[in-house]
Amino acid sequence: MFRLVRVSPDGEVIAAVRATENDIVLLDPITGIALGQIVPDREALSDFAWSPDGGHLVVADLAGNVSIWDAETKERVRILSGHTGPVRSVA
Repeated sequence: MFRLVRVSPDGEVIAAVRATENDIVLLDPITGIALGQIVPDREALSDFAWSPDGGHLVVADLAGNVSIWDAETKERVRILSGHTGPVRSVA
């Protein structure tokens, strides 16, 4: 079961946050087969969004961080910190 689901801009990948885990699973939209996984830090993931080109995922957490992840390598490329409270949404 998933609690957040987003489709990549080109429709080629579905990204979904599992209800019982703090990770994002990347899925093939036709077969449902997992293509990879993005595992943010321990803080509760609150929202995420695809970049317009589909190359990155922007991930917000309740600790006040926003992380940018490379969708292909599944590596974090940047952390935007300094928020004074939880970041609840990104677009």
